[in-house]
Amino acid sequence: MESWMKPVGVGELLDRSFQLYRKYFLTAFMIVLVFIGPVYLVQNLLFFDYSEATNIGFSLPWEDGFAAGNELAPEGDDVSGWQVLFTVVLLPLYLIFVFPLALSANLHLVRAGSRGEQPSIGELLKRSISPFWKRSGYSILFGLILLGIYIATVLAVVVAVFVVMFFCRSWGWEWFS
Repeated sequence: MESWMKPVGVGELLDRSFQLYRKYFLTAFMIVLVFIGPVYLVQNLLFFDYSEATNIGFSLPWEDGFAAGNELAPEGDDVSGWQVLFTVVLLPLYLIFVFPLALSANLHLVRAGSRGEQPSIGELLKRSISPFWKRSGYSILFGLILLGIYIATVLAVVVAVFVVMFFCRSWGWEWFS
């Protein structure tokens, strides 16, 4: 444990990381599979277009839509209610509540590996579930911070565009008429 607490360079840090993940690859893979696998399965079942599965052409799906009057999708492509529900409701809830559990379980795996322990998947899942609400709160806070940064950036761009338009108009330039 002493060797893990001393300052190291980037090369030694990468070497230790690769050693840990090589030693505990199956455990880390199973953790990711338990948490992220079901979501990818549902996503592929909802969004995979089975009618075009045998098409081996080289045309992109949106080319026909752009050629027919700048439509975003060709006729007949409808979005189902399940796809909207998954994208708007279930995926954000997953990112807020389940994704932090997967990250926490992997962090507990790294901690146990650095101590020389052999943790089981069940033990790692129990350790990651115990401080569940604290980690979910951190995820929500991080999302709010990113939303604030996004809104501030959009507002700054909009204000900059209006300032440029105002000065161009006041100087007699008619670029934006």
